[in-house]
Amino acid sequence: MEIRKVLSWLLGIALFVFMTFTTSEISKSLGITTYIDYGETITISHRLYDEDRDGHQTGFGWFFILLSISVAIRGGMAFYTKTLSGGVSTLGNTQLSIVLGGVLAYGVTNQIIYFVLELNSFFGTLLDAASAIGILYLGFTIYQKRKYQIDQDS
Repeated sequence: MEIRKVLSWLLGIALFVFMTFTTSEISKSLGITTYIDYGETITISHRLYDEDRDGHQTGFGWFFILLSISVAIRGGMAFYTKTLSGGVSTLGNTQLSIVLGGVLAYGVTNQIIYFVLELNSFFGTLLDAASAIGILYLGFTIYQKRKYQIDQDS
């Protein structure tokens, strides 16, 4: 195995650990809830299986996880290819930016719905789902416009 590939993997892993620690500290200092611990393990019965859970990620939690993974992967790719772009096309960078922006927007709305407005009811869940669908549609629309622009420029 090529030494550059091994080093890029090690850099990616190190970046993931660093980003996980950094985002955890940022969320703590800003008072952002990223994980809700139930205090005990509960069993959720689904139709065909049971699931034991002891907590769940919030929208910001998912954003910070995705951000940590993205930085780790892109850092390793940049080291391996010796270019800042990491060998990723403009469209690929656009896709990642839109996904990160969408998950961040969802994290903000999720935080507002459940922790600022405290809508922990069916209405809150419905509002959360509607915001997720709206953000998804907006992201898809932005992607289609940007893809058209990139195709026209090439």
